[in-house]
Amino acid sequence: MEARPLGSEDPQFGESFVHPPGRIDLDNNAIAALGGGLWRGGSTALSTNEMEMVRCLLRSRIWRAKRTGPFHFVLTGRTEIEALTPTQRRLATFFAIEDVLEEAKSLTMRQKIQNTLINLYDQWANSGEIPRIPYHVSDSGASKFRTNGRHQEDGMAYGCDERFATKVYECLLDEGLLRSVTRLKSVDGLDLTAKAIEEVERLRAGLASSLNRGFFIRRFDPEMDSFYKPIMETVKRKTGCDVAPVWDPEKNAKLDELILRNIRESSVIVLDVTGERFNVGLEAGYALALRKQIIVLRDREDCPKDEKSGEYIHVLPFDLRTMNCFFYSKTDPDALQQKLVTRIWDALEEVRNGTH
Repeated sequence: MEARPLGSEDPQFGESFVHPPGRIDLDNNAIAALGGGLWRGGSTALSTNEMEMVRCLLRSRIWRAKRTGPFHFVLTGRTEIEALTPTQRRLATFFAIEDVLEEAKSLTMRQKIQNTLINLYDQWANSGEIPRIPYHVSDSGASKFRTNGRHQEDGMAYGCDERFATKVYECLLDEGLLRSVTRLKSVDGLDLTAKAIEEVERLRAGLASSLNRGFFIRRFDPEMDSFYKPIMETVKRKTGCDVAPVWDPEKNAKLDELILRNIRESSVIVLDVTGERFNVGLEAGYALALRKQIIVLRDREDCPKDEKSGEYIHVLPFDLRTMNCFFYSKTDPDALQQKLVTRIWDALEEVRNGTH
C-alpha cells in the first residue's frame, strides 16, 4: 500500500492510498494514525497495537470494496464528517477513525469468522470457486494453518492480521464450513460446504430483517410521544427503518425482556437522554455492549444554563460524553427530523458494510 501526495487540487487531504479501481484519502489525523505516529482525537491517543487494529479492519473494508466496483473512501474524524453537507457525503464513503477503532477493538473471534465466511461465499458465488487461501496447512494436522513467512494478509480474513487469520481458517475447517477436496498439504484444495452456504443465508436473512428495525430508548412521556410521532413517521417513510419505543405497539411480554430483545434484534438505536432516567442509561449501556449503531439526542432545554450568558450548555451524562449527540429544539422539529434521517441512513450503511 503506497502513499502519494494528492496535490493542490484537493488541499483537504494530505495523502491518498491508491487501490485500483479505487482510492482512500486520508486527512492529517488519519495520516498520523496509519503512519505510525500518535493521533489524538479528543482525549484518545492511538497506541501501536490500536493502529495495527485499524489497519487490519480498513484492509478488509478495502478488500470488499474492490470486488464490488470503483470506490472512494475518505478516512477522517467524526467531527469533520458531522460537518459535511449531504452533497459532500455523496462524493465518497466517509469513515471516522474513531468509529473504525471502536469496531476493531470490539470485534469478536466469532464476528471475524462469520465475516470471513461471507467473503469466501461472495467470491464463490461470483466465480464458482473460493479464492486461494494464502496459508499452508502444517504437518501436525489437517486443520492447522501456518504462514509461509512471505505472505501479507490481504483483508479477506476480516479484521485479522496473519496470526488471527490462520486461526479463523482453522475454525472454519473444524466447524465443517470448509472442506478439503484433495489430499495435498496445500490449502488450494479447499471448498465451501453446503453447511457454509446455509450459514451465510441464515446470517444474511437476519441482517436483512434487522435493517428494517430500530429501537427508541427514551423515557415514557405522553408529551414526548406526541412530539415524536409525526417525526418518526416521516423518518420511517424516508429510511425504511421503523424506530419505535417499547410501548409502541403495546405487548403482553415482560417489559425488561422485551426491551433487551428489541435492542438485540434492531440495527439502529435512537437514544434520547432528556431527563437522564436510570433505566435509559441501563438500556444504553446494553446497546453499547452489543456494538449497536446508536444515535444520541437531547432536548437542549434540558441542559443547564450558563449563569452569565443564559445560553444552554450542551452536555451529556458522564458515561456518554464521548458520543456524538444532536441537541434539538422542540421549536424546530424539521431540523431534528432531517438529522435523524441522515444519521439513520449512515447507521444502516455501516450495518450493511460492517459486522453489526
